[in-house]
Amino acid sequence: LFFFNVHSMCIQTMVNDGGIRNVLQTAELVSNGLLSLNRISARQSTATASAGVKRKPSRSLSEISGNTDRSIRMNLAQHTSAELKQVVTPLIKDLEQLDAAALLSLNPSKNGRGATLDPRQGLTVPPIHDRVSPHYKEEGPNVVRYLHVKEVPHKYSVGIFVFPPHAEIPLHDHPDMVVLSRVLYGELQVQSYDVLPDNDYNIDHDDKSGHKISCH
Repeated sequence: LFFFNVHSMCIQTMVNDGGIRNVLQTAELVSNGLLSLNRISARQSTATASAGVKRKPSRSLSEISGNTDRSIRMNLAQHTSAELKQVVTPLIKDLEQLDAAALLSLNPSKNGRGATLDPRQGLTVPPIHDRVSPHYKEEGPNVVRYLHVKEVPHKYSVGIFVFPPHAEIPLHDHPDMVVLSRVLYGELQVQSYDVLPDNDYNIDHDDKSGHKISCH
């Protein structure tokens, strides 16, 4: 559900729950729900093949991107967004209930300094990127840090990225996974793209308005 790399890092003041236990419990249930959804689709595909209906197998994102890691067992790319959302909605609700101040031992104030915590109450907090250990001073102040929470192989991984102000991470993909994110404090801009099917590459055509469209 969450896919992040694991690093041996810690923040010394991250000692409170803040609702993370509920997130982990629900993540287990949701991952089991996704496994069940995947098995149902696999059985339906087998039944269709047994009936003699020719059906082109769906290609997973890992295949399209060239990732052939067989440890990824679920082909979630074959499901619609509506199917997946129905399964993961309980986890979305638990993420929305996370108390960032309790989870990260933040000290909210109304002095208007720092990053936004709760715009409705006018609460802000100082960034915590410099409180994550170990420190990497030689890499500069804009190093994105990672706090590992929990990982269950082939099911889900939960972690927290700590972004310094104006920091960025490069464009990347999460093949065959459902990624749910919650901004704990501050603001985040995300640019997302869809993967084009193979037959949509290198196409030149006119759209209905008469404009020339090129995909390469």
